[in-house]
Amino acid sequence: MRRDFHRRYLLIVALSVLSALLTAATAPAAVNCQDLSELDPTIAPSSDQLWGDLETMVGYGPRHTGHPADHRWIAYLESQMRKMGLNDVTRQPVAVNGPRPLLTTPDVQTAGLTAHHLWGFLPGSSERIIILGVHSDGQNSIEENGTIVLLRAMEYLSKVPRECRRYTFALVFVTCHMAECSSSEAGGWARNHSDIMERALAFISPEHMGQRTRSQAEILSWSLWSNTANLRAAAQRFIGELGISHVTVASSLDFGLSGLGTASAWKVASGNKPVVGGMADPFRSYIEGLVAPNIDTVNINIDRATFHKMALLFTRLAGYIDGLTPAQMQQ
Repeated sequence: MRRDFHRRYLLIVALSVLSALLTAATAPAAVNCQDLSELDPTIAPSSDQLWGDLETMVGYGPRHTGHPADHRWIAYLESQMRKMGLNDVTRQPVAVNGPRPLLTTPDVQTAGLTAHHLWGFLPGSSERIIILGVHSDGQNSIEENGTIVLLRAMEYLSKVPRECRRYTFALVFVTCHMAECSSSEAGGWARNHSDIMERALAFISPEHMGQRTRSQAEILSWSLWSNTANLRAAAQRFIGELGISHVTVASSLDFGLSGLGTASAWKVASGNKPVVGGMADPFRSYIEGLVAPNIDTVNINIDRATFHKMALLFTRLAGYIDGLTPAQMQQ
């Protein structure tokens, strides 16, 4: 009897040890989550990838709102979003009503066409959202290459383990910057998606990375802005570390017009939630983005290296914001 009890006891111990070993072997390894603003160079956006996207965008031709080139560019963006595994990728049709004063290229037919808002989600540890968003329509290599910066920033974040992302990220490409529509730009999209806007904590919106080349000696200057001191300080630090020169970081880029730039539109639509945006010399890049459809990858005055640095800047800002509490974002 005693011998049988001893055997049963040893068998139980052996089975317990074996179970523990099997559990340890099959358990997922602990994830070492680093500061997302300190980019992992093995998965960060590359210069060739970014410039290749720019060549693809320009290769479709002027992407007037609702025109075939616009549709092809949206299809490309959607395919990339699905490839990186975003959830709930949605393409929403928008009726184009007609030209928009000062923004629609003269002699371009717009009325009666259909454009599309496009968005998708990258889940994190929380359902609160950081929105990476800019308009997707435009007619040259300036307007709107901010889509490329945000596309590859999101791809970087998608390669980070989910448990290392504090918040959910939304990639939002709005339409109808260049025409009047039934739902125009960030403001129109936000009004139709109040549930997403309520969950949103902050917005990132780069635009107009470059200008038309005028001379080889000209200096390309930049204006970045945020409505919170914390994000302005982070931008200044990353600008220095990336070696980007001739950058002004300010608290506003409105010039007295509350809707100038998609970043400003997010600020207004969200009720002044934290926003960071920026563009090359705003007045010049804004005007050239509108009236110079022949700006391509040859006569744009931003080179591959600088375009790469600006993309890394906004990618780092996305990672930095993910590491903050909502209260810290507001500071």
